[in-house]
Amino acid sequence: MFKIRIAELTAELDNRYAHVEKQCQAYRVSAKVPSDIVATATEEEIERELALDGEGHEAGYAESICLYRSIASQLHTFDAFLMHGAVIGFEGKAYAFLAKSGTGKSTHIRLWRTHLKDGVLPVNGDKPILRFQGDALTAYGTPWAGKEGWQRNVGLPLAGICLLARGEANRIERLQPRQAVPSLMRQIYLPNEPMGAVATMALIDRLTASVPIYALWCDMSEEAVKTSFEAMTGLSFLQAKGKYQ
Repeated sequence: MFKIRIAELTAELDNRYAHVEKQCQAYRVSAKVPSDIVATATEEEIERELALDGEGHEAGYAESICLYRSIASQLHTFDAFLMHGAVIGFEGKAYAFLAKSGTGKSTHIRLWRTHLKDGVLPVNGDKPILRFQGDALTAYGTPWAGKEGWQRNVGLPLAGICLLARGEANRIERLQPRQAVPSLMRQIYLPNEPMGAVATMALIDRLTASVPIYALWCDMSEEAVKTSFEAMTGLSFLQAKGKYQ
């Protein structure tokens, strides 16, 4: 058993295997810090996760997934939720990219990093936490960061969400909240417990009312980065690129 600090919350993880301790090393805090969340994973849950796994992972990996699911199921109590997507930072603000697996989300972020170099801060590559504190929505890095391992133990104000799809031409448009909700629902964890699901749905409504959401159709070129960067940040891509060369 050990504790971590994520999204300005302290989570106590009741673990059996060492995998999750190694994974969460950069987020660990003293056992004396009061816990906001207690996360557990039963043997049955771990075995069920292993049965669903098609990549031959060991029990420690499965336990890590179950523990994060336990954390996610409690986040609504703190006006927070887990999102499946990648978040990067640029000049103090966070930008999230959501897409179906295999669509090119990771490649698009690599292109941001290729062309904007140290201007881009990887926050989380797979499962960030978003949390409202008052009217402000912050995106936080977590140790659960996907196969690339892109993560930092930081939180940045979320300034935009981009729903990414492949396209022959690079174009982007801002969506109305009602247009964005179906896609967002597929990428946000809803607790099984009814009250938790209802609370998370209310948080999604707050999200769509407070953060610009875009649909991006793109290829894998520098022009694709320019298209998403300028729409989401309101800045000149060429000026930003020159600044970080």
